[in-house]
Amino acid sequence: MLVVIVDSVTCSQCKSFDYNILQQPSWQSFISEYPMFLVMLDRAKLTSSDWTTQTAAYRTGTSLSFPTIAVHAPNGTKLKQFVATGGNGTNPGFYNLVRPVIEPYYDTDPGTIGFTAAAQTVSEDGGAVTVTVSRQGGKAGAQTFTYATADGTATAGTDYDAVSGTLAWGNGDTASKSFAVPLKSDDRWTAPTQRVFTVTLALASGNAGLGTTTQTVTIEEAEPLAPGTLGFLTADGGHFREGEVYTGLVARTHGALGAVEVTLSAPAGYTVDPAVLQWADSNSDDKPFTLTGPAVTPEYDTRDVAVSLSGPAGGAVLGLAAQTVTALDQLVSETFEEYTAGRPLYEHLAQEDDDGFWFFYNEDIDALRTEPLNGGAQAVLIWTAPAAGRLTFTWGHNSTTINTPYTNIPFTGTCLFEAGGQSLELTAAETNNTVGVNAGDVIRWTATGQVSNYV
Repeated sequence: MLVVIVDSVTCSQCKSFDYNILQQPSWQSFISEYPMFLVMLDRAKLTSSDWTTQTAAYRTGTSLSFPTIAVHAPNGTKLKQFVATGGNGTNPGFYNLVRPVIEPYYDTDPGTIGFTAAAQTVSEDGGAVTVTVSRQGGKAGAQTFTYATADGTATAGTDYDAVSGTLAWGNGDTASKSFAVPLKSDDRWTAPTQRVFTVTLALASGNAGLGTTTQTVTIEEAEPLAPGTLGFLTADGGHFREGEVYTGLVARTHGALGAVEVTLSAPAGYTVDPAVLQWADSNSDDKPFTLTGPAVTPEYDTRDVAVSLSGPAGGAVLGLAAQTVTALDQLVSETFEEYTAGRPLYEHLAQEDDDGFWFFYNEDIDALRTEPLNGGAQAVLIWTAPAAGRLTFTWGHNSTTINTPYTNIPFTGTCLFEAGGQSLELTAAETNNTVGVNAGDVIRWTATGQVSNYV
C-alpha cells in the first residue's frame, strides 16, 4: 500500500508530484509491475478531526510536509516515508526510493538458470569459445552453479583446455554470466574434421530451476584439405655431444591430403636416418630422424651441423627447410694416472700445453681440458662411476681452489653438473661438492664461458 498525503488546494509541490508521477505513463507501468493500493489523504477533503486522526502516524511533532509518501507492507507496517519534492518527486528518483522497499514482497521467484544455447560450433583457430549462462523468470535469492567440460570426440589437452568453475548470482541479480574454454590449434589437418566436447551445469546452492544444463560444442577443423607443408619445427635444433646420437623432428602442417615425402640431408661425415621421411594420407604426425657424426676427435672442435630438407613430393611444399644442430666437444685429455707416472703423487697439478692453455686435474678422474670459452662456447668432461659411493669434486676459478699459475682468473660463465638425472648449476667462485653416485652413473661437467674464460 502506498499512502500519499497532500494539500491539493494550496500545495504547488503536490500539484507538481501529481503531474510528474501520477499523470505519466511510467506510473501505469509501475503499478502494473507492482499492483498496490494507493491511498490519497487530501487535507481539503477531510474534516479537521479526521485529518488529525489519519495523519497522526506520519507527523513529526505537529508538522507535516507535502506531499508526504509512506510505503506500507501488506501487514500494514510502514516501511519507508519521504517527502516527494525535488528529485524525490520525479522519475526516476521517486521509483528508486519506492522500488527497493516493495520489491521483496513481489518477487519471490528464484527464476530458471541455464545455458543460453544447447549447442554451438566454432573453428579450432578461434582462440576460445565463450559459454554464456542466463537467469530468467525471476531473481529472488542467491544462487550458485558449477560448470565443467567433458570429452566427446574432442580431447582435452589436444583440442581444447579443460575448464571448471563456479557461477554465482546474488539476490536480485539477473545478469548473464560467461566463461571461456580455450581452443588448441596445432596447424595440422586432423580427422575427424568435426570434434565434440560438452559443458555441463549443476546447481550447487539455492533453489533456482534448471534450464538447459548441457551444451555441446563442435570444433571444426581449420586447416585446408591440402597436401600440407613439410618443415622443421625450429631453426635451432639444440645440441648433442660429440660421438652421441641426435634425434630431431620434422612436421607436416596446414594439410594432410594424400601421401607425401621429403628428403633429409646432412654435411659430409654425418649420417641422417631415415634419408627420406614419409607420411601416409591423412597423417600429420611429427616424424623423427637421427643424426650421427664422426667419433670423438683429439682436437677441441665444437661445431655447428646444418641439416636440410629438399625435394618435397606428393604436392607438399617446404616450410622451414634448414635446422642447425651444435655438436659439443667432449674431449678428455690425459688421465690422472697417465700424467702422474714418474711424478710425486700428491702434488698440485697444472700443465701448460704448446698453445699456452692449461690442463687441470683432480685425483681419480679424467682431466677436463678448457680452451678459451668465448661467446658461450662450452667444454665438457664426462666420467662414468665405476662403483657406488660418494663423489667429491671442487669447481672454481681462483688460485685458492685450483692453484692455477694465474691469480684470480676472471670468469663470468657457469658450470653445469649432471648426475643420475639431476642437475646443479655451479656459479660461485669456488665450491666443494659431495654427491652420491651409483655404479655406471654418467657424470657430466659442462662449462660455459663468456669472454676468454678458463676453467
